[in-house]
Amino acid sequence: MYVDEEPRLRRLNQIAVSVKAPQEKADLLLRIAEYSEEGLSDEPQPEAIEQIVNAYRRVLTQAPGHIEATARLSSLLAQSDRVEERAQLLESHLAASSEGPERVATHLELGRMYAERLGDSGQARSLFEAVLALRPHHFEAAAALRALYRDGGQEPLLLGVLDVLVEHSPELESRQAVLQEMSEVAERVGRDEIFGVLRRRF
Repeated sequence: MYVDEEPRLRRLNQIAVSVKAPQEKADLLLRIAEYSEEGLSDEPQPEAIEQIVNAYRRVLTQAPGHIEATARLSSLLAQSDRVEERAQLLESHLAASSEGPERVATHLELGRMYAERLGDSGQARSLFEAVLALRPHHFEAAAALRALYRDGGQEPLLLGVLDVLVEHSPELESRQAVLQEMSEVAERVGRDEIFGVLRRRF
């Protein structure tokens, strides 16, 4: 059961009211959220989960882009299958965070959500393309775009991601399959692309 009146939490909430410095307040609110989450039972009621969700949102109000609070809140929303809220959370995190390796992971996760759960292939494509802008040889993003470009009939763009995949395919058989696809796509797109594929083969 969620223990709302635990003395430790009451005391921390009282302290949080008086703290003015945003980062210090965020750190304290994070402790409150974590303590509250520890008090959840194995089968918590929806109201109890909502209180924890709101506790982490309080942290993000004080410190947008807070990595730990975002990760914990994202996990809670995933457990409750609140896909749209989780997508909004991760988008806000991207907007608030600076350049860093976590941006690649966040773009990938959002891209998967839009492609697989929210049915928005355009948004998914933009997110995977953002990964390649940050990491031009990112295999997973290129593989995801391969499917999206195929479905959208965007063959010139498909050639570009196939080029990434052929360079980084872990197995010879996979590489040969990508080369074959490149040749077929290039033949449909134009002669210049065919020559490019042939140069990679020999």
